[in-house]
Amino acid sequence: MKKALNFVALEGEHKNLVRLLMLIISALYLFNFHVNDIWTPNESFYAEAVREMFESGNFLEFFYNYEPRYNKPPLTYWLVAASSSVLGVNEFAIRLPIVLMAIGSIWFTYLIGRQLYGKKGGMYAMIMMAFSVQLLAVKQYASPEIPLTFFFTLTMYYFLKGFELRKSKYMTLGFIMLGLSVLTKGFPYIIVIGGIIGLYILAKNSLNWKKIWEDIKLMKIHIGLPVMLLIGLSWIIFMYIKDGADFWEIYYRETFGRALNKKTNGPKPFFYLEVISWSILPYSLAFFFAIIKWAKDWKTASTVLFPFCWFIVMLVIFTIAKGKIPTYMIQAHPALVLMIVPLLLSYSPKPKIWRGLWSASFLFPTVL
Repeated sequence: MKKALNFVALEGEHKNLVRLLMLIISALYLFNFHVNDIWTPNESFYAEAVREMFESGNFLEFFYNYEPRYNKPPLTYWLVAASSSVLGVNEFAIRLPIVLMAIGSIWFTYLIGRQLYGKKGGMYAMIMMAFSVQLLAVKQYASPEIPLTFFFTLTMYYFLKGFELRKSKYMTLGFIMLGLSVLTKGFPYIIVIGGIIGLYILAKNSLNWKKIWEDIKLMKIHIGLPVMLLIGLSWIIFMYIKDGADFWEIYYRETFGRALNKKTNGPKPFFYLEVISWSILPYSLAFFFAIIKWAKDWKTASTVLFPFCWFIVMLVIFTIAKGKIPTYMIQAHPALVLMIVPLLLSYSPKPKIWRGLWSASFLFPTVL
């Protein structure tokens, strides 16, 4: 009985706890993920395009209803095609790589949490990432959001590990994962991830230019950047050489065009704060409490500097962008839960009002 209670309280032997948690999460994520038909428009783009790839034997160009589909980079198509080549073109095969990448995103969120806050912090991050509403809702559907979340989280993990261990090899792996992120969703993510890493370097070194230069040298940008561009832009260059303006017009419209030129119903400065209020339920209120707490005690906020830079850069960039879709912030979910973790580990407010608010931030949404 004592061992069982220790497991529930995350106090048991670490490796066994992690294995048990990942087994439970994997079982829940994989349970019946393929039973409903493909009917949502976004998922049908990838399912039908892959079916036509097998029909034509052409795996470099993508067609939907036999018309060229230039909208998105190829990696999600290729992942679905690889699975379908083994298991057939069906719901199980089409969704399998997506749900596996959702599980992978949870695992690397755990690794980042462990790197920042220790073993128990990693487990808290794993649980909150796995059981937030939006990720559960989209974990299996064939679209770029989950593959992008996987490669995005991997990119963050390797860059963080490189900075923490002072090893350039992890930086190179980070650039490779950034290239795969671009190959999944497009070159604007060079700006997003570059902004996060840049802000983190400036903030953690308190604008000490000597230390900043040491971090820049550690990254070996002269190696990593060409590798990233070679991976991330390879398909774009191929398609531009082949189809020229026909390709570029549509591809640009779907990437920078959405951010810069899309017609909107006016500015929406709080759109993504509203999204966060439900997307990471039942932890949304705890996140907003954490934001207030770190702002109040900013001298201790260095604990959450890395996830804060991750969150704030994404919030600012996607708030400024004219095109706004709730799924754009899924790649920030690891950062959101990582800002809560230190409070779970050591925060015990003495004032009754703060203690009540902290407890309510978990109790109310959980009951809801």
